[in-house]
Amino acid sequence: MKSYKFMLAAITVSLLATSLPANFTLHTAYAAEQPTNEAAKKTAIKSSALDNLDPAIIETAKKALQELAPKRTMELAAMHSGAEAGYEYLGDDRLLIEDKDNRARVMIGKAKGDILACEINFTWQELDTSLQSVIQKAMKSLDAQQKFKITQITRVKADKDMNHWTFNGSNISGMVDAVTGKATYVSTDYALAKIDSKWSALAKKTIQSLSADKNKQLRNFVQVYIGMEAENQKTASFSDESGRYLVKVNAATGKLTSFVNYKDFIHYASEEARKKAFAKPFYTSDKAIAAAAPMVKQYFGLDLKGYQVHVKQEQYTFTKQGKPSVYGKINGKGKFWSMSLTAPTAS
Repeated sequence: MKSYKFMLAAITVSLLATSLPANFTLHTAYAAEQPTNEAAKKTAIKSSALDNLDPAIIETAKKALQELAPKRTMELAAMHSGAEAGYEYLGDDRLLIEDKDNRARVMIGKAKGDILACEINFTWQELDTSLQSVIQKAMKSLDAQQKFKITQITRVKADKDMNHWTFNGSNISGMVDAVTGKATYVSTDYALAKIDSKWSALAKKTIQSLSADKNKQLRNFVQVYIGMEAENQKTASFSDESGRYLVKVNAATGKLTSFVNYKDFIHYASEEARKKAFAKPFYTSDKAIAAAAPMVKQYFGLDLKGYQVHVKQEQYTFTKQGKPSVYGKINGKGKFWSMSLTAPTAS
């Protein structure tokens, strides 16, 4: 049996959440290689389980996949449940059906057989030339000098919030909106030594300040990405060696755009517990500005005087016409552990 690295476990969690991250793909990780005879036995069991499934559900699953790959002939051949090792993420109420070559899979609800998510792998040659062009342009916009090699292309659809292509390869990853046909994200990594020294100096200074530790060092690799839907700017993402501190620098301006201090993040046992903790605003508008202003001034060089405050649970948004907006998150003690800056609000 081959080993795979898709993204189904993650989507299972997200299907239970209120919203889906934009950079979502399906994931499942199979166990290590099995002896041929044992693999044959497991294949027979999977096929037998599929034979016992309602033919109408199988047909619905096949059509869902066929819609995403009309030129492919889908032959569903195996089914998995949460009772199997490596598929625990499916839980008691979901099933995973795969085609015979393990290049397509669909997750369904066990009770009604409703389609929850589909994923299909493609080769580069199977893509339309227009999609190839979009991917090539996205990679070139990130780094025109590097020759990236794509090794995996996946079509993912779960609901109206998740309908895209993902592409991955040697030090490259990205996403294309399947509806608009436009690239929405592309990312690569660089060794710290190859990054603009001004960016890394700012990142190091910020992390040392956040941690109150002048000995803090940056991790030796830096993620550089373009979020086409978020201001279409190239951003360099730095972290310390422990991963507790994360800062982002705008590649065009060389200025800080966000920071995260996970050391001050407080984890809650459940989503209900988190919502309960922030059911009532921790700060009034004036006190929120008083608490945030020193950090905003120090790290972003921005004065919050005259800003409006909007509160949603632990998130505080500071806005002012013609000025950049600031988004901050507090912990249960009222300390801002995350802040980010966006483009100026239109006048």
